Amino acid sequence: MAQRHIGTFIVERFHDCSILLMKRLLYIITITIFFISCEKSSELLIPDSQVPKWLKERISDDEKKMESDPKSGLDFAAWFRYEYEDNYYFEYVNLISSAGPKTFKYDGTEFIYTADGFIDYQSGKSSKRYVWKGPEYFL
Repeated sequence: MAQRHIGTFIVERFHDCSILLMKRLLYIITITIFFISCEKSSELLIPDSQVPKWLKERISDDEKKMESDPKSGLDFAAWFRYEYEDNYYFEYVNLISSAGPKTFKYDGTEFIYTADGFIDYQSGKSSKRYVWKGPEYFL
């Protein structure tokens, strides 16, 4: 009789543990699906009409390079738009590049930092918006 009671106890404990494990697994799957589904929201991108012509051409060239050379690393890149001193600035970021982000003015000229200008820009820029994200860009 005692052995039957111990066997029942073990089965019940195993059942309770498996239910707890299944609940945890369900939570992990739900959270994973949430992050994957939110990853590439096109609502974060600025409208095409607000992208300067020079940048559209550069993005188009990068997309062609990605197709012809999948190992180019351009799929880990993104373009952002910021506001700074009532103007738009665009930053190019590549996650696998050791170079810092390049910043361009709206007209396409590169924004050259001075020592003070860099700090002013970094602390004063606002309204970050995506212009374009490579398929593997994840930040």
